[in-house]
Amino acid sequence: MVKRRNQWNPVYEYCAPEARDKGISKEGDAFSLGAVFLEMLIVLDYPDKFESLKSILKRSCPSDGILSYANNIHQVHSWIEKELDALGWQDNKIRSKCKEMIRPNPIQRTSTEDLDGFLPSLSAEFRYCTCVDVGA
Repeated sequence: MVKRRNQWNPVYEYCAPEARDKGISKEGDAFSLGAVFLEMLIVLDYPDKFESLKSILKRSCPSDGILSYANNIHQVHSWIEKELDALGWQDNKIRSKCKEMIRPNPIQRTSTEDLDGFLPSLSAEFRYCTCVDVGA
């Protein structure tokens, strides 16, 4: 079901920079998915870096604690280059694609059509959780 813009309650943390003015779009969806992927990959591979990313996301609204990729997108890209590229971030297909998905300019982002072809190719890169079942 498609909602009208005035009924849309986005999670602003993951909204694309243009989403507040232009509403929902495929390019914005790619941005949001890229932000979610970024967090998932950091928590999985570099959990000690996650708090550092959250501090970047809070920079535009430190008093209320609201996190935002859109308001801090250039800082997020600088953070990726400083913190993650040195760790081999760019050597991994999904990590590189994630960085492309959160570009500030919607025209430069990975398209949803490209993602449709890309995502099925990732099965070899996903690791399965090796967590111990604490309920057992």
